Amino acid sequence: KNTDKTIPEIAKELGVSYVVEGSVRQTDDEMLITAQLIDATDKHLWSDNYRKTKDNVFDVQRDVSQQIVEQLKLTITPEQQKIINRPLTKNQDAMKLYLKARDMSDVSEGVSAIPIRQSIGLLKQAIELDPEFASAYAEIANSNFLLVTGGHLPLVEGEKETREWIKQALEIDPNNARAYSAIGFINAFKFCVIEATDIFWDNATENLEKSIQINPNDHRVLHHYAKLHNWGKNGKNRDEDIYLKQLELAIQIEPLSYLIITEYINALIVTNKYDKARELLLEKKFILGEYPGRNIHYSIVESWHQKDWKAGLEVWKKAVEDHPENANFWVNLGYKKISVQNDLSKAIKDFKKAYELDPKTGVDYANTLIENGDFKIVESLMKDQDFINAHDDNVVSKLMYYNIYMLEDYEKCIDEFDNLEPGEFENTIKAISYYKLGNKDKANEIKTKHINFDFNKITYFSEINQRDSLYHYLDKLEFFIAEIRIRHLYFTLRKHKNDPRFVAFLEKNYLPVISNK
Repeated sequence: KNTDKTIPEIAKELGVSYVVEGSVRQTDDEMLITAQLIDATDKHLWSDNYRKTKDNVFDVQRDVSQQIVEQLKLTITPEQQKIINRPLTKNQDAMKLYLKARDMSDVSEGVSAIPIRQSIGLLKQAIELDPEFASAYAEIANSNFLLVTGGHLPLVEGEKETREWIKQALEIDPNNARAYSAIGFINAFKFCVIEATDIFWDNATENLEKSIQINPNDHRVLHHYAKLHNWGKNGKNRDEDIYLKQLELAIQIEPLSYLIITEYINALIVTNKYDKARELLLEKKFILGEYPGRNIHYSIVESWHQKDWKAGLEVWKKAVEDHPENANFWVNLGYKKISVQNDLSKAIKDFKKAYELDPKTGVDYANTLIENGDFKIVESLMKDQDFINAHDDNVVSKLMYYNIYMLEDYEKCIDEFDNLEPGEFENTIKAISYYKLGNKDKANEIKTKHINFDFNKITYFSEINQRDSLYHYLDKLEFFIAEIRIRHLYFTLRKHKNDPRFVAFLEKNYLPVISNK
């Protein structure tokens, strides 16, 4: 859409053999739709025109799908025929909202809560238009649990809400593939993060395989199934063949998915297919862009290949040389200097440069100042009008809360907690504060209920100096995840710099040993 590229060029970029091209003209009541099937050499195989009322527009989707099957002489199962014949909803506006919501959650993958909550809002609008839209309920379930996996919603609360949405989806459609994938998603997450037990593994596998059986063409389900096998049963016996194969299928089904592309690149990295990873980075540049996808993953590819994170540092040095106006490049360079050079003072200069270019990067700048003990500079920064305009009140409150914690005012941390909209990290700070004040039972209660992610558990056990538990979770980190986590956990882990086990961890992951200066 809106491109001068030829059909062969588009087919090559997407990695497909055929392209469906269409145009739509509409009046108040009718739509004239032209659809044509073209192969990668620009040969026209089939075309047809459809004149439909807007209420019957989904008939066109079904008819076009059936024509493509016939033209390509494909063999489909009765179950696949049912999927073609059964639209998710008959309400055109509800379908638009549903597709937009899926795209939003696909890109964010839980990293940011804002697009996830926006996608849930769109899905609720879709349900208002069509209360029988089962897949919209199931998609809310998936999106809601992304808030859990992203640390934006406590597990107990998030799982309860997610299962309510799943229940509603299955009451409408007992064979809804997305609903079963959501059940599988919950159990896969609990297997990876809570405890690697047979019951979580078996429930995840059963529901994801059932979802794939119902609809083998859902890229998100294949993604969950792939990640489950990358973790491996009991956290050890990973199956890289299944991991890679499922993602290869997913990227064929959805070649434009940011989520699938980035996960597939990771799969190529861990299976030592560096050249193919580089090719994919170049091929999908139009989707990944210069930031965040391409440079971050290119940095990981080069670092993994050379077994040296200094290679990643060079990628970001080159990025800021070529694009000195890009604030996000300066942020990534700053983080690389923390993890590779162990130098907060150098990193602060990069974060300051980023903030001057774009005040929205102020959180990274403020956090690093806090961790460097520059508390007065932080207080001044948060009073800066540009900073205030770029961040909502909750972001500022969380930074102030972190500042209080780093000043070791643990009683105030507990008192101020109720004034926040806390995430998992703030709960981690609260638990540590109770522990530091001698209330270990309360600390353990908060940890058990609210701390799910390994990197927050690492922070907790590091701060209370329970080293066996600390290294248990550190050793679970993958090579390319280890570097990312170290740069965010540097403030707490540097206190263990003389511990032989921590030195061994750094060396195993090709990270520099932290100096005593």
